[in-house]
Amino acid sequence: HRGNDARESSANAIAEVDWEAFAAWLAGASGCPRVARVTTVDVGEVGGVPFGFTDAVALDDERLVVLACAQDTACAVSDGAVLGCRVGLLDGTQLTTADVHDSAGRTLLKLEGIERRPNSSTEFDVVADVDRPSVPALLGRLFWDWR
Repeated sequence: HRGNDARESSANAIAEVDWEAFAAWLAGASGCPRVARVTTVDVGEVGGVPFGFTDAVALDDERLVVLACAQDTACAVSDGAVLGCRVGLLDGTQLTTADVHDSAGRTLLKLEGIERRPNSSTEFDVVADVDRPSVPALLGRLFWDWR
């Protein structure tokens, strides 16, 4: 869950469900799976605007790499000025983050998609949403040596 819908109680959260129950639900063979555990994550804020999750990818069974952006809007579906973008390693409940900058040191991109490069835990393909329906999203590569 992206925690940027209500500034007073912004909370990014990850809900865990049983994989088999989830797959059965997707196939239409059973009801909605029960949430087994919820982990809330504080990704921080910039200028009073909270960072909200935009995507995540698993490194292994225990660790996730997450993307989060601070977008100056009170609603997750409305666009606003991008004030920051972060990548983070979530290991259990421990989050380590780094701000994302382009080669000129600016943070203007809203990264909303991430996929790990084959055979790498430090290189990722990312998608940047430019928030203009007439302009296609941008595909890029993120290098992050988090170790």
